Amino acid sequence: MGYIRDTVFILRSEPFRESDTRLSMYGREYGKHIAVARGSRKLSAKHLGHLEPLTKVEVMIAEGVAFDKLAVARLHPPEGPIRDRLGVMTIGGMFVALVDQMTRPGVRDPSVFDLIEDVLNTLAQLEHVPTRERARLLYAGASFRLLYCLGSGPELKTCMRCREALEEPVYAHPSLGGFSCQACSPALRQEGIFGYRLPLHGLKLLRILAKRSTAELIPLAIEVGLIQKMSQLIDAFFSHTPLWNGEKTSDRVTVYFE
Repeated sequence: MGYIRDTVFILRSEPFRESDTRLSMYGREYGKHIAVARGSRKLSAKHLGHLEPLTKVEVMIAEGVAFDKLAVARLHPPEGPIRDRLGVMTIGGMFVALVDQMTRPGVRDPSVFDLIEDVLNTLAQLEHVPTRERARLLYAGASFRLLYCLGSGPELKTCMRCREALEEPVYAHPSLGGFSCQACSPALRQEGIFGYRLPLHGLKLLRILAKRSTAELIPLAIEVGLIQKMSQLIDAFFSHTPLWNGEKTSDRVTVYFE
């Protein structure tokens, strides 16, 4: 029997058998991992409260034949009270659920771990619960950066057809994973390829979301309608990835802020 040691974020926690918990986690060294914490749902369990989604934990996992088992778990002190505020927890919970959905066990990418850490640390340090549209913006930025970590982020600098530099107005083609310039749009339509024309400053906002940290998005002043349209466009790009199930959308995040 081998052992794995890693620092992980808990993505999902669900009951397994009578008193066990099945955990999905993402680690710095080993990436996505699934393991069972034996007896963790008993009131006397030493891991009680350490294995909830959004928590950062140092773990030792024993590799098994039927399933891997959690042998040791040590909680990292949180950066702030993320689980004490429903709005903040909603953004973080939806994002780690998206990571869980879009990643496979055994696949390692340190940039995904770093992204989770950036998002959750920033949310934990917020002085106030964000507004509905600010929550949408933070989730859109986190999910868009995840798309690039997964290798599915669209090219934002050049036209997908002529390879010339993109300048507004531009057209989005989520099914093709890119954007076209205005000059190429008529030819693409003749080929049966129709795009969505981005609103003014839409391309600029997408470039910001693709590069800025979560903390850098907080003070930005952006028109509410533009945030909504670009977050829905990001959802459209996700809809053409293999593991997408249509549940973790930006509109779902804002429901909790009504």
